[in-house]
Formats: sequence, C-alpha cells, structure tokens
Amino acid sequence: YRWFPALVAYPILMPHLGFLLSSSLFGAWMLKVQGARWWVALAVGAGLSFAIYGLFSRLFLVQFPAGRWGLEL
Repeated sequence: YRWFPALVAYPILMPHLGFLLSSSLFGAWMLKVQGARWWVALAVGAGLSFAIYGLFSRLFLVQFPAGRWGLEL
C-alpha cells in the first residue's frame, strides 16, 4: 500500500506541476516502491515521462497540462 499516496497525489498535483514533472515524480515513486534505487527511479521516471510527452505531443498533437511554471517542450 505504499503506492497509494502517489495515486492520490498524481491527479492533485497535475494542474499545478504539469504533466512532465508530476509524471516524473509519479513514475519515480512507483519504481522506488518496487525496490529500485532512487537515482534509477528518477532517471527512468523522467525518461518515460519525456518519451510519452514527446510522442503524444509531437506525433498526435495532444496538449498536456503545463502547470503553473509552463514546463513544455
């Protein structure tokens, strides 16, 4: 049940942090819960978030939440 806080926090933080940052943190938390080291979890979480963002925003023209700081590529 250590993954439950991430499931609650992810949709709450998405409008404030944007897709890239909130998804990176969500992915990192889920990997850490599975036993990965922090640096591996952060790297894979960020890599997957950027890959998903790049694929869907560039290829399929999907708009993602940018958050308060406007983190978009």
